[in-house]
Amino acid sequence: MTRAGRLRSLTLYLIPLLFGAWLWAGARDAWFQGDDFAWLGLRDMIESPGDVWRVFLTPMAQGTVRPLSERLYFILFYEWFGFNAVPYRVWAFAVQAGNLILVAAIARQQTGSALAGVLAPVLWSLNLSLLYLMTWNSAYNQVACAFFLLLAFFLLLRYQATGRRGFWIGQWAVFLLGFGVMELQVVYPALALGYAWLEARSLVKRVLPMFGPSLLYLAAHRLAAPATPAPGYAMHWDASICETLWTYWQWAFNTTRYAAFMRVPEWWGVAAFWGLSLALLLFLAWQTRRRNYGPLFGLIWFLVTLAPVLPLRDHLTEYYPAIPAIGLAWAAASAAATAWQAGWSWRVAAGALLAVYVLASVNPLRIAIRRNVELSQRVKAFVGGVTRAAQLHPGRIILITDLDPQIFWLGMLDRPFRLVGIEHVYLTPEAAARIHPRPELGDVAEFALPAAAALAGLEGGQAVVYSAEEPRLKNVTALYAAQARSRYAGERPRRLEAGSPLFSSYFLSGWYPADSGVRWSGKQARLRIGGPRDQTGQLVVSGRRPPHPAWIGPVRLRVGVDGQALPERVVSPGDFRFVYDLPPAAAGRPVLEVAVEVDRTFTPPEDGRPLGLAFSAFEVR
Repeated sequence: MTRAGRLRSLTLYLIPLLFGAWLWAGARDAWFQGDDFAWLGLRDMIESPGDVWRVFLTPMAQGTVRPLSERLYFILFYEWFGFNAVPYRVWAFAVQAGNLILVAAIARQQTGSALAGVLAPVLWSLNLSLLYLMTWNSAYNQVACAFFLLLAFFLLLRYQATGRRGFWIGQWAVFLLGFGVMELQVVYPALALGYAWLEARSLVKRVLPMFGPSLLYLAAHRLAAPATPAPGYAMHWDASICETLWTYWQWAFNTTRYAAFMRVPEWWGVAAFWGLSLALLLFLAWQTRRRNYGPLFGLIWFLVTLAPVLPLRDHLTEYYPAIPAIGLAWAAASAAATAWQAGWSWRVAAGALLAVYVLASVNPLRIAIRRNVELSQRVKAFVGGVTRAAQLHPGRIILITDLDPQIFWLGMLDRPFRLVGIEHVYLTPEAAARIHPRPELGDVAEFALPAAAALAGLEGGQAVVYSAEEPRLKNVTALYAAQARSRYAGERPRRLEAGSPLFSSYFLSGWYPADSGVRWSGKQARLRIGGPRDQTGQLVVSGRRPPHPAWIGPVRLRVGVDGQALPERVVSPGDFRFVYDLPPAAAGRPVLEVAVEVDRTFTPPEDGRPLGLAFSAFEVR
């Protein structure tokens, strides 16, 4: 290739990169939110070399094991950069730049058109499903997964074009490494087979062995996944799959969500969707009839990469179509390049359709980016405000009132404060009542301090109250305490946080002082707790039995309420959570006395105390 040719080729690759940089520029200011804080906490779980394997390979989040795109990414970046989110974003943008280059290179190789090579990554960049990939650190796994799928497929194309064995070996290496990124990698053999069947029949037998690692991974993942999936993650193998596919197909064209961001009639978006959708499908049908199967592979890519999430009827997620949309971008770019060569009338028609898609994408996408970034900055202000409050009031419990429910779910649920050594941050009863329950995400009650405990903490000078009504937290302790005295006098807490010093007066005999978020019992221990509100109720007991060489074999836990024994439970090493039905005699009683007993204790040599179990909470509901 001549120097001028190389310069032209470089320019064609730079165009989508510069466009993406302009389009996503605002996302550089995105901060952490939601699941990010759970992943950032992985670094603190590594205390010895043996912990590394456990942290990297223990199934988490519905049985997933993603050591490269979640564990390594968050552990290294948190170790190096802490809460500075900019390097995280820079790395995600760099990997996404690699994705754009690969999308362009594959489009050029498949179509032989420089125009298609420019349009494909531009069209993909405009897809609204990429919003979370570019503004949320926890969605980095999608960015990395796209890179491994695209790189493996690019190497397959290079092998087909050149016959060089190095490309084939490279494809296998990238394919296998991709299992450490995301479970979606299992579909790569189906993509390779789809391409081989359409355009390179000589490769069909060569790609079949790739299904072996995918099947082994699927079997291992099935064993690791929880027997009872979390709400929303149940698989539904019925007609709802077609409904889910239809929803994601609409989302992939952006236009049906246009009215949510711009002041246009809803019918405009629907009409635009049908126009774009029918134009693309007619083009694919026409090319298939002419035995040009390259564009059809784009549709295969969309369907194959989307297939694993189609049974998740109750877990529709906006970023799931992000990787599948690459295939539609290839097909659309091929259609535009074909129209450009067909004459002016076709050029005008293709240009009009492209303009519709761009209009349905650019402004809504930039608006959505700004909203997400602003929301993450509110989370940043909240976390920073609580951190400053803890520094101003060392050793005191921080109570938050007037908190926006959205900030709770994104900035408090995953306990970001533990990352900076702040253990006791709670919602006031009023703040907790404002938050609509979302059991699929978590339990608000775990973060709400009961009224009686809040009042006791304020009276004893152990707690301070901050209002989160404004971005800058405001100390309202004196005002809130005056209101709480008249409102909550005589209240009894129905949830006791065992590790909080505020509840110490409710733990009677047999307990050791609160320690690191738990409270150890001896062989026998007693506590008092508020009675049930209704005629029937339950007692929830949670805690953990830490693994220890000196404590071998099962431990039996006996619980009694007002002298009546409840069913005995066996406690294995690890966390436990037992739910008991309260005896009928407990109905209507304002206070219950709970007794716990273990059949044996253990005495760690480094501690010297006879310990029972480490309890984290007791709750009557």
